[in-house]
Amino acid sequence: NGGGSVLSCSFSPGSSRSTAGGGGAAADGSNGGSDAVGSPAAVAAMQMKGCGRFLAYCSARPSRVLLNLTPHNFVYDEYTQRLEFEVPQTSDLICEVEVLYH
Repeated sequence: NGGGSVLSCSFSPGSSRSTAGGGGAAADGSNGGSDAVGSPAAVAAMQMKGCGRFLAYCSARPSRVLLNLTPHNFVYDEYTQRLEFEVPQTSDLICEVEVLYH
């Protein structure tokens, strides 16, 4: 796209009743993008500790969600700008989450 991209997305620190151990947490996070052909315009990446329902409010619909580099189903409500998906339990209880925007 030739210019820098701005990702306007806020992530809720809340948890849901289905989150293991009372609440998952974003351990680390970053926003970025790339001008390379075929690359997403913006990426919200974070490391999640725990499992359960992930909830974020995003001003734009993501094109893909990746969990540990694997495409994952998600639900996005354009009216409320709510992004939601389940983070599965892993053996080490840590999951790499990437929300991609094209």
